[in-house]
Amino acid sequence: MFYLEKLNSFIENKYAMSNWNKKKYIWRYSLFFNIFYVLLIFGIIYTLIIKVLISQEKFVNHSCSVANIASIQNTYVIVLVFISLMGFLNFIFSRLTYIYSKFTNSEFFNLGIYYSIIGFLIKYISWILSLIYISWIGFLLITILSIIFYPNKWCSPKYNNYGMDALTNCLLVKNDVAGCEIPNDVINIKSKEYCSDLNYLKVHKFLYLVRSSSDTSCTLKDKKLCNTFLDFLKNKPITLDPFSNCSKYSGDAPDDYFLENTYNKINTPIDSSFKINSERLNIFFRFTRIFDVWK
Repeated sequence: MFYLEKLNSFIENKYAMSNWNKKKYIWRYSLFFNIFYVLLIFGIIYTLIIKVLISQEKFVNHSCSVANIASIQNTYVIVLVFISLMGFLNFIFSRLTYIYSKFTNSEFFNLGIYYSIIGFLIKYISWILSLIYISWIGFLLITILSIIFYPNKWCSPKYNNYGMDALTNCLLVKNDVAGCEIPNDVINIKSKEYCSDLNYLKVHKFLYLVRSSSDTSCTLKDKKLCNTFLDFLKNKPITLDPFSNCSKYSGDAPDDYFLENTYNKINTPIDSSFKINSERLNIFFRFTRIFDVWK
């Protein structure tokens, strides 16, 4: 009886070793999918955190308009959906390959047509998923290189001194710190992002509130100018005396009049209550995009 048990054990071990030699590549597939599954879970959590962070108003800066910020947020939503889909497929294939590696082919024959379907999925869909991963990593590498070498193209062109004057006056109204009270029924600025949009500044006539020369100041903190601008918004007759330091014809100027060269950084100081550390913001965006490669 003892010898029979030893013989039985020997046959089982040889049988298991034979099955392992035939199925070890499937086990490697299973390990590959399990590792990617865990990495994708971290990728989903990371992307969700970044999406929430960049949705907050404190991450808005004057070089990113509403459209640019919305585009960045939509990109993260697309990435989040893609990673979630890949995570789901990874989970399924990690389970399939694990089960398939634990049993012999003869034990699957009773499944009939489902055995053929499982074999097809493991053999071909695994390759397709791997190609998608390689393409995705290649896309992320290209994106990272473009961000590192062309960081100035992340957002819209920067404002020059004149554009910053219009933006600053818009922020004064948004934060209710102008020299007079401008009712919401006249201008209702919902967020600081709108002040970064040149078209928004043009529609609400902030482009008229720019300095006439480099040594002058045109700001709505001046109560007289603020009241005159309010009448101007209400289409009431006004005098041009309060606009003596402002360029009276800038509202009809082309967009280039308010924009800095895209390869230069605007360093014009604005009111301290609106100032944001653009270098820190750029480092933040660069970090978030570079870290994408680990997804």
